[in-house]
Amino acid sequence: MKITGEELIDTIAEVSHRMHSNIKYAYRQGNLENYLTSIGMEDILAKTEKSFYDSEPDGKILIFGDSQIKEKDIFGCLKGLGISKDRVELHLGYEKAKRYQYTKLQYNPQYR
Repeated sequence: MKITGEELIDTIAEVSHRMHSNIKYAYRQGNLENYLTSIGMEDILAKTEKSFYDSEPDGKILIFGDSQIKEKDIFGCLKGLGISKDRVELHLGYEKAKRYQYTKLQYNPQYR
């Protein structure tokens, strides 16, 4: 079937939109590598070397510092990335960051 140049542009735009949605969905489901492999694009993912010390992929995420953003907005952004609120610890403000026991993080694979 032969299509016009304009139809080709429309087709490319629709395919791009669908692939974009599929990739985001696969990422949120923790299935990005499998999805890219299924469409023959596994070479796109960066190859990473295994580090001597690695943390758990679903470990706690810590956020420190003074924030002008409300906590609910931070959690909203993380939700948009597919990160559960239960995985995040907020330590906002100078005093909280100053008093935090950072030594509990050393060699602790629970934290990302």
